[in-house]
Amino acid sequence: MRLAQWETMEKVLSYVDLVMYDLKHLDTVEHEKCTGVPNETILENLKKIHHKLHLPINIRIPVIPGYNNSIKNMEATAEFIANELDESVKVNLLPYHRMGEGKRQNLEDEMNAFSTTSPTDEEMDKLKKIFEWYGIEASIGG
Repeated sequence: MRLAQWETMEKVLSYVDLVMYDLKHLDTVEHEKCTGVPNETILENLKKIHHKLHLPINIRIPVIPGYNNSIKNMEATAEFIANELDESVKVNLLPYHRMGEGKRQNLEDEMNAFSTTSPTDEEMDKLKKIFEWYGIEASIGG
């Protein structure tokens, strides 16, 4: 998998008025373990979008139990947004769902199989409150 370089992103972003930006995990080692790429470039591009282009940003976080739903990861993500960006950035917490699991199973072999459940409503509310505590507008879904 290749990451978009800033020069490419800057050209494309000159045509948009809202950025929907996915974050999977703030810890680069965990991010690379599950996505195949580290997240340094992803986070640097996000900061550049905010500070250089001044575009509105909605950060989308798929909440995947057993991968990125820990309090530690969500607090680190909220702290990153609060310190490196600002409260104008909105967060959409997207609960993992199993709708595409059959398709995924056809694409993966048994050795690389992934299985988890959807987060509960209570868990999603708890994670949402972490972002709100940092002064970040957060919603579930979206």
